[in-house]
Amino acid sequence: MINCFNTFDPLQEMILGDVDHAVIEYCDPSQQDRLKHIFDKTKYELDVIQDMFKKAGVRVHRPTPLPNKKVITPYWTSRGIKIPLTPRDTILTLGQTVIETASWQKERFFETYYYRNAFAETDRWISMPLPRHDYKEIQTDIVPNQDPILDAPAILKYGKDLFVSAGGSHNDKGIKWLRSCFPEYRIHQL
Repeated sequence: MINCFNTFDPLQEMILGDVDHAVIEYCDPSQQDRLKHIFDKTKYELDVIQDMFKKAGVRVHRPTPLPNKKVITPYWTSRGIKIPLTPRDTILTLGQTVIETASWQKERFFETYYYRNAFAETDRWISMPLPRHDYKEIQTDIVPNQDPILDAPAILKYGKDLFVSAGGSHNDKGIKWLRSCFPEYRIHQL
C-alpha cells in the first residue's frame, strides 16, 4: 500500500524512468546515431541504478513500453509521446493516492500510460482533467489559466502541508483543483 506523506522519509518503493528508442526516428536523421548512443548509455545507467535500489531493499517499478505514435487532438498534433525518463514530473503521490498530473507540455499528454501497470497495484489512483492546450489566442510567458495544470515536482510534501513552488509549471486552476480534491491538506504557495 502506498503511504507517502513527505519528501524525506526512507524510500521503500519507487518508479524509475526509462528511455524509449522509438522516438529517435522522429529526430533529425543527422543526430540519430548520437541519440542512440546517448539512449543506450542512459538505459545502461538506469539499469545500474535499479540494481542499486533493489540491493538496498527498495521495490522498483519501470515503465511499460508503449507504441509511440503520432498524437492528434482537436487542438494540436504531436509526432509522439515524450519518453518516460522522469516519472516524478507527471506523477504526484499524496498519502495513499497516486495522481496523474496534467503537464504544461502537450507531448506529456499520454506519458503516464507508461506507468499504468504500476498504478494498477494501488488502492487509490486518480487523474487530473486533461488540458486542451489550445493556446492559439493566448500570448503569455506563463502557463495559461485555461485548464488545470500542475507538474508534480512543483509540490514539496511535509505531512499535511504542501509547499507549491513559484515556478511556471502550474497555474491557479491546477492549485484550485488540488485544493478541491484534497481539502485535508494545507497548501502554501511560495
